[in-house]
Amino acid sequence: VDLLNECSVELDTSEATNIVAMFQYCGTTELPHIDMSRVITSVSGLFSNCTNLVRIVKVTYTENSACYHNNAYQLCRALEDVEFAGVIAGDMNFEWSPLLSEATLQSLISHLKDLAGATKKTLKFHADIEAKLTAEQKATISALNWTLAFA
Repeated sequence: VDLLNECSVELDTSEATNIVAMFQYCGTTELPHIDMSRVITSVSGLFSNCTNLVRIVKVTYTENSACYHNNAYQLCRALEDVEFAGVIAGDMNFEWSPLLSEATLQSLISHLKDLAGATKKTLKFHADIEAKLTAEQKATISALNWTLAFA
């Protein structure tokens, strides 16, 4: 049973400062808006092992966050659609998500922090995503001082 959708549950995460593994192993196909604008520690494992997850309505990040995002989307193999908001300033890893839509990719790129003059961060994608990224998107990622990697 997909309780979040069946019961129309609304989650208010706008005041959360640490949401490690909050949805780990969830069986739902869709999650509501997840506001991480006040998270200052980690979102490690946030959506990990959500193998049925297809859509996240919106995820709001903050550029002031020192969050570790690297395995937040671990094993999200069905993930297609995510609307990003705020500013993404930490490494992101989607190596387990070969189905990300072009709209999701553009939303992600549009919210990357410009790291000119700062330490590079890495965007890691499943190998299938490389063909979905346009030359312009790859150039934008590079111009913002991000490293693009595929696994």
